[in-house]
Amino acid sequence: MGIKNFVSIKTKLIVNTMIMVIAIFVTVLVIIAVINVNSVRKNSQKTANNIKQSIIAKGKTLSKNNSMAMVGMAEDNAFTAIQMLVSSTVSDDEDIVYGIYMDDMQMPWVYASPDNPGGTPQTREPLKDSIDLWASQLEQQDYKKYNHTTGEVFEFAAPVLVEDEILGHIRYGISTQSMIKSIKEARADGRASLIQTILILLVLLIVSIIAGLFIIRKLATRITKPIGSLVNSTKVIADGDYTKPVQSESNDEIGNLAQRFEVMRTTIKKYTDHLQDLVDEKMQEVNDILNNIDQGLFTINLDGTINEGYSAKANDILDVCDVSKKKIAELLRFDPKQEKSFKTWLNLIQKTHKSQRWKKLEKLAPVHQLELNPKAENDDQKFVSISYQKIYDKRINLSKVMILALDETEKRLKDMQMQEEKERHENEVKTILGIANTPPDEIAEFVDDTTNRIKTLRDNIERHLFGVVKQRTGHPDEEVYTITEDHIDELYRDIHTIKGNAGSYGFELLSRHAHIAEDVLEDLKKPLENRRDQTLKRLKDKLEDMDQVLDDVKQKIKLILGEEEDVSVRVPEKRISKIQEISKHLQSDLTPDLANELAQECEVLSWKPLKTLMRKYQKAVQKAARKLGKDVEFSIENDQQMFPPSMFNPLDEAIIHITRNAIDHGIESPEIRQETEKGPGHIAMSVVNEEGKWFVKVVDDGHGIDCQQLVEKCIGKNIITKEQSEEMSDKDKFNLLFNSGVSTAAEVTDISGRGMGMDIVYHKIKELGGSIDIDSTLGKGSSFTISVPEGVLGL
Repeated sequence: MGIKNFVSIKTKLIVNTMIMVIAIFVTVLVIIAVINVNSVRKNSQKTANNIKQSIIAKGKTLSKNNSMAMVGMAEDNAFTAIQMLVSSTVSDDEDIVYGIYMDDMQMPWVYASPDNPGGTPQTREPLKDSIDLWASQLEQQDYKKYNHTTGEVFEFAAPVLVEDEILGHIRYGISTQSMIKSIKEARADGRASLIQTILILLVLLIVSIIAGLFIIRKLATRITKPIGSLVNSTKVIADGDYTKPVQSESNDEIGNLAQRFEVMRTTIKKYTDHLQDLVDEKMQEVNDILNNIDQGLFTINLDGTINEGYSAKANDILDVCDVSKKKIAELLRFDPKQEKSFKTWLNLIQKTHKSQRWKKLEKLAPVHQLELNPKAENDDQKFVSISYQKIYDKRINLSKVMILALDETEKRLKDMQMQEEKERHENEVKTILGIANTPPDEIAEFVDDTTNRIKTLRDNIERHLFGVVKQRTGHPDEEVYTITEDHIDELYRDIHTIKGNAGSYGFELLSRHAHIAEDVLEDLKKPLENRRDQTLKRLKDKLEDMDQVLDDVKQKIKLILGEEEDVSVRVPEKRISKIQEISKHLQSDLTPDLANELAQECEVLSWKPLKTLMRKYQKAVQKAARKLGKDVEFSIENDQQMFPPSMFNPLDEAIIHITRNAIDHGIESPEIRQETEKGPGHIAMSVVNEEGKWFVKVVDDGHGIDCQQLVEKCIGKNIITKEQSEEMSDKDKFNLLFNSGVSTAAEVTDISGRGMGMDIVYHKIKELGGSIDIDSTLGKGSSFTISVPEGVLGL
């Protein structure tokens, strides 16, 4: 690979030498110019000083001589003689711009100038400007420099004295124009000399550059020739040809370098003669390892591209023909979200691999387990574990990521079988305990209710399946068959009720199948992702699983409780004693009152305390609390009240859903309750009869209902508009919970979260002709009060 912006040594030598020569000449030129300019400046200043001194000497002599010559003239008032003397003096010297004689009253006798050579004053008025005043006050000879109309002027003045009496003053103004002219001429001569010197130096510079360039080119060629020969030899070596020796063409450092290159060439040649064999041997060893390891191994670059080398097992494990021809998203079966996450992960590890532990970064990878052919039978399923290892370059920077794929199908299938066996065993134990700890009549009611619901579900699913298949086979002539939201909600209510009831009795396998059926039912909601007939068939299959589990429960009930005719009812001894006492009285005194009393006692023989009747709800609360890791207490007001065993059968479904929702949505986690100092959760139930109605109340001391969050969810589901929510009371907002699909849960669990529980409660109570009220305070808890007519509960 060539060097970018290559410049030869010869060119550098020539350029740098010429730059040095030019720099020297320019430096000399600047020094000479500075010296010359300084010399001209000094000469000009010296000339100016000389001329100035000459003018001053001339002016002093002239004013002194004239002042002495005018003594007699002034004393005799010889105006004409003074005028002639001054005029002739001005005319004889072109540097004198004026000559003035004024008496002691500053009256001008003479005012001679080149424009007035005769010297006759133009005015007979005293002279009064500043220079006139200065001159009139002199008692001895002096001079002064000032700006005259003709330019800069030296005025020389001297008093005319007769016996120490000043009769007047003689004044001459001498111009500096000749001095300035002389200075300019001197400076012009200096500049001309400087220009001449510079031109001579420039000519010398050009001649030197041309001569130097010729000499330096010759010299550079001779110096760089061995270097060029060495460069050519290195090019040959760089191209992989180690057969041509490197010649030493000089006896200096270049020659020494050529000898070193020759040693290097022979050494490399010695090793490269067998290098390919060594490389082939090592590559064969690597390929043998890659082709015989049980792991799928391949590497990717930090941009996600896959490199060519990989283990042979990788194709088999990942079910592809050639790993290197695939994209990483295809190999690891990424969905769009996972693919985006994987790119983000690659960027993250590239930036933080030095500051974070690799194990921590590896855990952040979006895929660690693959399930290939997830819908196939067990024999065709494949489970693959994925792990990631870092690969560094020479500078200890992350350059690649090694991906290890391990086939864990056999192990996973065994684990699944063991887990299924464990769950089956645990389910049998829980089922037996649930049956043993539940009154026979309750178990019988559960079995009847669940059997009827499964039958109803099967009938509805068969009806929908028939309509869907008929539409598809008769398309486009057949009428469109629509499965409405109401149809789906109807199926949900029955499945959700089976799930809740089964969970409260400990029949977890049945509850789990119902939960899966709810998941399947989600596929019927729009937008449809699967064909409706396939979803309905899967739902039908899940009903068969539920029916099979229910049959197993029935068999265990018969084993534990016996046949239906063997079911017994426990009666308190004191009640039996009272019936016996009434019967003895009837033998001797048969009266209507005694007969009625006996009938009433017989009627309440099977009645049970409220505590006993509420036991199933208490167990449902405890099971849900354990599953969610919450500490909850359950209490009943007036728990010794006596009621018929079937008293709460009509409300059973509603109470189950309300209590389970209270555990899941109402009661906070232990950490939150500890932080808020609320202690264990508490759920209380009460039953009251007032004004011909039964009121069943369920109260929890949990988080309460967040009205704002509930309203926002309903607006998001288009159940209400924002404008409607602004006009709603708190009670109206609480009642939004009864809409299908509305839930305050953050995620769906096997207890709640689909928003169907309260919908079931509302429809059930509405069928009974009753109502339900909600009251809640955020942070303190909620209460649900069911009211139904007296006759609904058989009392």
